Amino acid sequence: MRTIWLKFFGVVVLVSALLYGCRAPAPPPPPAIEVPPEAMSAKRPVITLKVLERAFEPKQLTLDAKVPVIISVINTSGQNHNLTIKDPEGHRAVDVKVPIAQTVTVPFVPNVPGTYIFYCKLTLHRTFGEEGTIEVR
Repeated sequence: MRTIWLKFFGVVVLVSALLYGCRAPAPPPPPAIEVPPEAMSAKRPVITLKVLERAFEPKQLTLDAKVPVIISVINTSGQNHNLTIKDPEGHRAVDVKVPIAQTVTVPFVPNVPGTYIFYCKLTLHRTFGEEGTIEVR
């Protein structure tokens, strides 16, 4: 009887994995914060954000409202990651993939003062500590 339950459980896990892998990809999110054209051409400070195995470094940043910056996201771990930033109202301001051992540069203009959150949205990454805050004054 135990063997039957183990086989049944194995089939359920296999079917679940196949169905999860066959789902349609989510459409790309619209940018919540527009980067004005004049900000793209201006010289902007570069903020370095490292992605470690289970954390971002630094975990806290402080920026000035309406001052454009470049966030240089460096993946120093052995797996893919993501950088998602949400503004104080919970709107997604940034959502980019950060592949293994690569650096991604992200233009960012925090238009609204308050606390922004950033995290990796990949499965369980945020749960294990891949998150931080940006205080915008």
